[in-house]
Amino acid sequence: RRHSKRDGKLFLPGGGIEDYESHEDCLKREVVEETGMDVEIVDFIGRANQHFYSQNETAYYLNEGQFYRCNAGQKVQDPIEDDHVLQWMDRSG
Repeated sequence: RRHSKRDGKLFLPGGGIEDYESHEDCLKREVVEETGMDVEIVDFIGRANQHFYSQNETAYYLNEGQFYRCNAGQKVQDPIEDDHVLQWMDRSG
């Protein structure tokens, strides 16, 4: 599952971890916020690091990603950000 902003860019649900959260708690919270759906975490897939430059802040950052395989649950709310749209993708695509 991916979701997109109305500008057409696709990305996986996720975001920044809060001080009190585990990676799993963060994932569940971010998926609910961005898609409105609850998820069941099945297993950990791996980690990936991405270095990027922010033109807004004129600084370089390291984004450390944690990736999990999940089963989709029920819709529990509307997404918090109204420019996010849930879009299901075929595994081959």
